[in-house]
Amino acid sequence: MSKDAQAPHPSERAAHRFVRRREIVRAVNTGLIAVILGSLIIGLALGRPALQAKAAQSRRVPISVSFNWPTTPSAAQRAKPKPDERGETLTSWLSVPYRRHLEALARTTLTEDPFDRNALEATRLRLLETGWFERIFSVRREANGLVRIEADWRVPAALVRYRDRDRLVSSKGELLEPAFKAGEADGFKVIVNPSKPPPRIGEAWLGGDVQGALALLGSLRPYPFFDQVASIDASAYASKKQLVIITTSGSRLIWGGAPSDTTLGEASAATKLAHLAAIYKQFNKRLDAGKSTLDVRFDRVLVDNSAAALAAGSGQPKDDAASTAGATGRKP
Repeated sequence: MSKDAQAPHPSERAAHRFVRRREIVRAVNTGLIAVILGSLIIGLALGRPALQAKAAQSRRVPISVSFNWPTTPSAAQRAKPKPDERGETLTSWLSVPYRRHLEALARTTLTEDPFDRNALEATRLRLLETGWFERIFSVRREANGLVRIEADWRVPAALVRYRDRDRLVSSKGELLEPAFKAGEADGFKVIVNPSKPPPRIGEAWLGGDVQGALALLGSLRPYPFFDQVASIDASAYASKKQLVIITTSGSRLIWGGAPSDTTLGEASAATKLAHLAAIYKQFNKRLDAGKSTLDVRFDRVLVDNSAAALAAGSGQPKDDAASTAGATGRKP
C-alpha cells in the first residue's frame, strides 16, 4: 500500500471536523442575524405610521400663525407704533383686519400634526395665490403649535378702477387682493380707464398704461402738491401715449407720455414737473391754478377754461401760451 493511499491521521480528522463545525455555526449565526434584522426592518416599516400617528396625537396643540409683516418706512410711525386689539405693538402698513384674514387663511390649510409637511407646502401655495408675496421662503413649525411664515412682500402702490371695482396693484402693476367697490377704499391714488381687463392675482396688468401711470405717480409723490392728485386717466395712453392727471377739484392736467417715454415734441419729465411746481407756487398752492384744464406737455403751458377742454387734447400748444415753466397762456 502506497503512502498516498494511507488513511489521514486522527488528529487531522479532528481538525477537519472542528473547522466544519465552525463554518456551520457561522452560517447559522449569519442567517439568524439576517432574519432578526429583516424582522426589525419590516416591523419598523409597518409600525412607523402608527408610531408617528401616536406621537403626533400626543403632541397636537392648537395652531397659531406668525408672519414677518411688512413694516412702514415712516420714521414717525416707527417711533410711535400703535398697539392693535391684542395689545401687540405693530408698525405694518397692512391693516389689522387684513393681517387677521391672512392668518385665518393660513390656518385653513395647516393641521395640528407636527409631521405634516404637505400642509406646510399647501399653505405656502395658498398664500401665494393672494398676490401679496414676491416670494415665500419659509413656512416652518416651531414649539407650542406656532407656524412661522417668512416672505418678501409686494407693496400696494395704487388702485386701478375697472368697471365698478377698484383693484390694488403693486408698484410693478401686479394685481393684489382684495378688490373694492369703486370709491370704497381710501388712502390710494386711482388709475382710471385702463386699456386691458385685470390679470390673474399676482400677475402684472397688461397694456403698459397701468405701469406708465404708476411711474407718473412715483414721479409726483415727492412734491408737496401730491395730495391734490386724485387719479391718473390712462384712457388715451394706448392710442396717443398720453396720461392725464385729475386733481381733487376735478381739473385735468394733460401730462403726456410716461416719465420714461420718449415722445416726439414733448418736454422732458423734469420740465413738466418744473411747470407743476411753479404753478403750485404761483397760484397760492393750487396745482390746477383754479382752471379746468392745463396742458404741461411742452415747453409752453396752455391754460384752457372752455368746456371742450374737459376732454384731454392732443397736438402742439397754441402760440399764445407762455414760454417759461410756471407761466401760463389762455385760450379764449
